[in-house]
Amino acid sequence: MFTSLRARLWLTYAIIILLILSILGLGIFVYIIRNPIVDRQSIQKLDLALKLMQRQLNERNLALPQTKEVINRITESFTIRVILFNPEKELVLDTEQGSPSIPWPGDNQSKINRGRVNDKAGKIWLYTSWKISSGDTLLLTTPRQGGIQLIRSPQLRQILKDDFLPSFLRAGLLAFFLAILFAACMGNWITSPLKDIEIASRSVSDGEYRQIPPQGPDEVRALAEAYNDMVDRVQSFQQSQHDFVANVSHELKTPLTSIQGFSQAIQDGTVQSGEALNKAAGIIRIEAERMYRLVVDLLDLARFDAGTVILDRKALDLNQLLRNVVNQMIPLAVDAQVQLVLEADSLPTCIGDGDRLSQVVGDCQVGLAILQDPLGHLSRG
Repeated sequence: MFTSLRARLWLTYAIIILLILSILGLGIFVYIIRNPIVDRQSIQKLDLALKLMQRQLNERNLALPQTKEVINRITESFTIRVILFNPEKELVLDTEQGSPSIPWPGDNQSKINRGRVNDKAGKIWLYTSWKISSGDTLLLTTPRQGGIQLIRSPQLRQILKDDFLPSFLRAGLLAFFLAILFAACMGNWITSPLKDIEIASRSVSDGEYRQIPPQGPDEVRALAEAYNDMVDRVQSFQQSQHDFVANVSHELKTPLTSIQGFSQAIQDGTVQSGEALNKAAGIIRIEAERMYRLVVDLLDLARFDAGTVILDRKALDLNQLLRNVVNQMIPLAVDAQVQLVLEADSLPTCIGDGDRLSQVVGDCQVGLAILQDPLGHLSRG
């Protein structure tokens, strides 16, 4: 099902988003347990109870028994624990006398104080304290609903259901949708260049070579550049092969033309004198030897292309080399009805490869021999 790169990218991003949302949800849940929203609601409940108690006690100048009656009534209404300390910080009233006692919360002298306090059993209580004008201190407390016990709290479940889960689910769905959209864009950014490389690779079998513009991530760009370099090398190799075949055909055609021309002249009786026969036979022998060397050295052209050719350097008589080349071109000149004349001063001896120089001069002579002078005479000096 998820065999393509694009589908796997989608799946990967979807799994990453789900993992992130899961970790985020777990972190928020742990935060709620360690620092619950319920604490704020409990403090608000204590503050509300305190305001009601202040109004009741301030409006009436009640004796202690009547004060106890008001405190008990408010305690039952708000389900809280109320403790009363005298100015000497001694316990006067505790609505839950059977529970572990809660000590004086501190030396804070502010009129209203809020915070946490531990009872003698180590249980945490949230409190709001009020210093009455008489000097007594009224402490309104409620157990802190934190830790593991908070998981079983109906209040927490209601908060999660009403406030947390709807917003979290909406954010999760939005993040999941954006992740899929981002994965689609990212997958297209990565796979489109790969698709171009695939199409271009298939076209190579049809003899079509085309370059691919490098695009996408660095790895894909490197792959496209490697493909373009490969295409250049293949084209260069094929062109080298084509040139090699063309050069070999040309190099073999030159001596064969000379051999064919002089043998035809001997056969037709054009060459009859002994001197002419010896000259024709000598040219035929020279060209046959040259053709043999060409056949033996066919790979020299490949070595030229590769830059590994080795030249046979030795002392050369340039006059004799030019005369041999002109003699080789005589059959072509006769067929073209032109006359080749060598006009060269005495040339010095040089160091070089005779066969390679003959090829160079012979190529020039072939080009000239196929052009016919209007007077039927072509001079080459």
